[in-house]
Amino acid sequence: MIANYLQSIVFFSLLAGISSYTAKKWGFYCFPHHWPNLPITFRQVILPFTLYLILHFLLAPYLFFLLLLAFHPSFEIGGLLQLIISLSIMLVIFLGFRNCKTFAKIWKQRNRSSFGHDVGLGILTWFVAFPIVIAVGQLVDLLLYLFHGWQEYEQSAVQYLKSGLNSPLQLVIALFSILIIAPTLEEFLFRGSLQNYLKKWIGIKWAIPLTAICFAGFHFTYRQGLGNLSIIASLFVFACFLGFIYERQGSLFSSIALHVTFNLANSCRVLLFPSL
Repeated sequence: MIANYLQSIVFFSLLAGISSYTAKKWGFYCFPHHWPNLPITFRQVILPFTLYLILHFLLAPYLFFLLLLAFHPSFEIGGLLQLIISLSIMLVIFLGFRNCKTFAKIWKQRNRSSFGHDVGLGILTWFVAFPIVIAVGQLVDLLLYLFHGWQEYEQSAVQYLKSGLNSPLQLVIALFSILIIAPTLEEFLFRGSLQNYLKKWIGIKWAIPLTAICFAGFHFTYRQGLGNLSIIASLFVFACFLGFIYERQGSLFSSIALHVTFNLANSCRVLLFPSL
């Protein structure tokens, strides 16, 4: 087991070194533009997060519990209910921001890069971020194994996707949530809202990692046990890349594209190799 961890760490570390060196040679690690701070208020940050937490973690489970008592719904109905609530959250948040002067700038600052360039660069960033994220995750997994003998855990999103492998409807709902809803909503909340707000007070260099910490901690789940340490460490690194590419391009489409690509790669792994 230790040998497998070490081989994985060495392989992905070498891959990370090659991809990062190549990216640096091409001028990837730089901020070619200096975007002005957006006038986002604390209220515009806290209200969307509060709404999301209440509806997603309190209302959705409560409604499903009531349906379970009254109608004994199928698992697909529960997933559909979760999807409807997520779409409602997005609609309410976006409608709430639509009259805000900074709404359009949250999505894209004025620059010469096209939508296609922003999305393409976000996708390419995956090749730089992915090996680093995996190497960090494997390193923490090794430490957990050495000190606690811990090796059995699975991320909640993976569990959710696997739960739909025997149900086409549930699988479609899960994929839509993982590939569309989660990246769009989370990037708007964390990079578009929180990171822009923090940047006003502590600057880009501190706003990116602090937002990344919040993003990683947001994915803590009790049933993941000590595996939370590995997942949070990996997601912190990944979120730093999300914050970086957003600031680099001044475009939320770039970070959404990176987020979608990351989730798509993980989803393909689960669908093709569900036993791993």
